[in-house]
Amino acid sequence: MADLRAALSEEFDDVATYIQSGNVVLTSDLAAQRVAARVEAVLPDTFALDSAVRVLALDSPTYSAVVAGAPAGFGNEAEAYRYDVGFYLDVTADDVAPHVPTHPDVDVVTFGEHAYYHRRFNALASRSKVTKVVGSPVYGSLTVRNWRTTLTLAAMLDDDRGGRATGSAPSVTVQASITPGRGGTHRRRPRSPSRRRRAVRRRRNGRGSPGCTASRGPPAWRDARRAPRRRP
Repeated sequence: MADLRAALSEEFDDVATYIQSGNVVLTSDLAAQRVAARVEAVLPDTFALDSAVRVLALDSPTYSAVVAGAPAGFGNEAEAYRYDVGFYLDVTADDVAPHVPTHPDVDVVTFGEHAYYHRRFNALASRSKVTKVVGSPVYGSLTVRNWRTTLTLAAMLDDDRGGRATGSAPSVTVQASITPGRGGTHRRRPRSPSRRRRAVRRRRNGRGSPGCTASRGPPAWRDARRAPRRRP
């Protein structure tokens, strides 16, 4: 994250990062959307990325609205439940809701204006269905943080806002969302020479290989057994 701070410090002021999941708080005169666009442009120039990265930037009032919009009691029973917040990137609650299934005994999901709030029962966490959102069309337009991280970033925004002079540039929180398969360079592992030789050998022997239609046909005794008998 030190390299990320250094790269963004050339573009913005008061850059601070939190843990290794792409969380940044900074100060800028630019609107949040322009901050996100600028960060998306900086990242490929600074790091060797093998996946597309989308960036969500929220100004301090909007981020405060996300925290205030959590359901009553959200986060109060950390020993029994896990709490996550799924932030929207250029989508709405109506876009996301159909792709977030829930298990009635495990999941409770509430959809807000800027994010959804997920409470999951720890003892039955493996039965949660919310994880199926990963394979959905909206997954690339979400970035998820646990409730503790969400509150920590809110506190960082408040500290930064309280320490600056009146009339100075506003604080913005930035979250990076890695989106595999969208412009990335992932490639399938090439088959080893030995596997290639075995595949060629199978084809030469007429037995074919997985996905190959080559075949020697049924044995002769099977043809004889299935041949109709002629009456004398």
